[in-house]
Amino acid sequence: MNLTSGTPPTPEQMKCYMDNWMKWVNNISSQGKLANGGNSFLPHVGRVLKSDNSINNGIYVADEQSLAGYVVVCTQDIEDATNIAKECPILQGQNTSVEIRQNNTTEGMKDAEQK
Repeated sequence: MNLTSGTPPTPEQMKCYMDNWMKWVNNISSQGKLANGGNSFLPHVGRVLKSDNSINNGIYVADEQSLAGYVVVCTQDIEDATNIAKECPILQGQNTSVEIRQNNTTEGMKDAEQK
C-alpha cells in the first residue's frame, strides 16, 4: 500500500493500514516489549530507519520534520529496537521513516514486565 501517493486513502486502505499497525503493536506486546508511552521519547540518542532500509545515526533535528506518533518499547539495546522498527507498517510508504531513540530510564518498564 502506498501511503504517500498524495491522495487520501480509501476507507478500505485505512482499514488495511490500521490492521497492519495493530498486528505490529500486538506482536511487540506479546513479546513483553511494549512499554507505557508516557513522554519517554525525548532523549537525544537514536537513529532513523528509512523505508529503503537505510539507517542514519542521530535523530531528526530539522524543523520541517514531524512526529506522527510513537511507540515505546523495552529492549536490551538499540539494535533490538531497530529490528522491531523494521517491521513497522509505516515503512510500507515511500519516503517514510521510523525514528529509534534510546532511553536509558526504566520508565514504562514495570508496565511491560506486568504484561
